Amino acid sequence: MLSRLLESLSIHLTTDLTQIVYAQLTDLKLLPHIYPKTAMLELPQDQYRVLSAISMYLGRNDGVRWPFFFITGSAGTGKSYVINMITRMLTQSSHSFILLAPTGVAAQNVGGFTIHSALHIISARGSFFTRAYVDNELRVSLKRITTIIIEKISMVSADLLDFISNMFTNLHNNDLAFGGINVIVVGDLAQLPSINDHLVFRAAVWPFFYPLFLSTLHRQHNDSELYSMLEEIRMDNMSPETWAKLQQRNSEFLVHASAGPLLNTTHIVGFRENAQHINRMICNLLPVPDNKFLISQAVDVVNSVQWDPSSSEFMFKPKTNLPLSVRLQPGARVISAFMVDRDVILEYQRLTHIANTSPHLFS
Repeated sequence: MLSRLLESLSIHLTTDLTQIVYAQLTDLKLLPHIYPKTAMLELPQDQYRVLSAISMYLGRNDGVRWPFFFITGSAGTGKSYVINMITRMLTQSSHSFILLAPTGVAAQNVGGFTIHSALHIISARGSFFTRAYVDNELRVSLKRITTIIIEKISMVSADLLDFISNMFTNLHNNDLAFGGINVIVVGDLAQLPSINDHLVFRAAVWPFFYPLFLSTLHRQHNDSELYSMLEEIRMDNMSPETWAKLQQRNSEFLVHASAGPLLNTTHIVGFRENAQHINRMICNLLPVPDNKFLISQAVDVVNSVQWDPSSSEFMFKPKTNLPLSVRLQPGARVISAFMVDRDVILEYQRLTHIANTSPHLFS
């Protein structure tokens, strides 16, 4: 299918651009997990202990079982793999579960849904609301759920986690946290936190979660030096040796920079200006046949009225990460994001690969 797509695009793209787009699309492939029949027996000890605990003890509190678990470990220890094993186990036992994540990208990576879209939650004036209280069909559907799994829990605010708990308490007319149903949260509290909100471990329901730890490294198991550096950065305890190594690698890249790594690397920066600088640099690296690119200026619409750019820049643009313009050209990638507070869409994201910049396509 990918080959057919690129073949159809080849009339618009040069050979170099075709190779770039092919590499980009290949990186986006999400292949389903294939589990051998002996998958449980082949697990490392820490993953086996976690899955055994979930299998044996997950359930309504009866003195033996417990409904709330927190699976944690640093990057590369297999948290996403364990999630897939748990969902496979729940599916085989005919349990009704829902897999959630705070962002669209995180949800896509584990094959789940965003918290806001699945639970129909909106936020306004510092509070949360859900349609489940007024939509009987949604209410009935959510009441069937016996297990909630939340990935990237560090990015969920304490207020949101407490709201979800109160929401299911009301749905089930049960005063226990989350209405007494099973909840498994997964993540690393040293990774990205929620934005401008209380950290998740400040939630009133957080003390109920029993921690299960993953410690065996899988992603960088052949590069102990890289793993040590990442752990130092993760714990905000970087040694002079690690800092010197990063500086050295940065200098080497600047001297021997090549387009390949730059075009296929995710860059995380703290300021909009840095992101715009990197985007311009990447666009300049891409081959541009016959100056075939388009500069699209931002258009701001407030209450169905288009604002003058100078007004929007003064009133609210500095408080957002929205650019003043976007450069579109073959080989570039654009993420379109939609946030609709009522009725339709909540946090939908789509990654688009540009193959043509004919003006009529954007009118």
